[in-house]
Amino acid sequence: MNYLVYKARCAFLYSILAFAGVCVATSSVHALSQEQPSTVQKAPAVNQPSGDIPDWQARLELARLLSYVKRYDESLVEYGKVLAEKPELVKAKAEMARVLIWSGKTEEAKAILDAIAPDQLSSEDRLLQADLFAMRKEYGKAESIYRELLQASPENQTIQLRLAEVLSWTKRYAESLKLYEKLVVALPNDVQLRRRYAQTLSWAGKTQDAIREFRRSLGQ
Repeated sequence: MNYLVYKARCAFLYSILAFAGVCVATSSVHALSQEQPSTVQKAPAVNQPSGDIPDWQARLELARLLSYVKRYDESLVEYGKVLAEKPELVKAKAEMARVLIWSGKTEEAKAILDAIAPDQLSSEDRLLQADLFAMRKEYGKAESIYRELLQASPENQTIQLRLAEVLSWTKRYAESLKLYEKLVVALPNDVQLRRRYAQTLSWAGKTQDAIREFRRSLGQ
């Protein structure tokens, strides 16, 4: 056989074998892709916060929001529904009492707060209760709560002012003025505070001091 012919046949045979190998490899890959499940992991779903929000809690939040925008009647309806389901929920009772006060229903607010044991009320709610007593001119009860709250928070200026007012209304001017003097030193630019102080000075018969403080409150 001519050497050139032999070489050409060999090259042709090699090309056929190479093509066949590529086809086998391709078909094997295709078969594997059909037979084997995908090993790519799907991204996990976003986890939701644990625990569902029950209806009563959603309603409580709704009641609060309605009160914040001064839709008091609607707020009170929602608080009523919360308490129908959770009658012992003290925070809902106290919040409802606050909304009742904002809507001018002080008697209903007082009834709610009076029915709650004092140790179950927050300091803020006890202060609200004392304010209600003061509004009803039950000054002794109001004073008792204010003093109790001051024992726990002696530098609370809001409570100091409330007590000073009650003492002045019961004509205990010396005790009242002592608190006012402490407050006007701490809050010298509070005009309304200084005017209350001046008014108490006037009631106590300290006319010149009252004139001085009223002038100061007017920037004179």
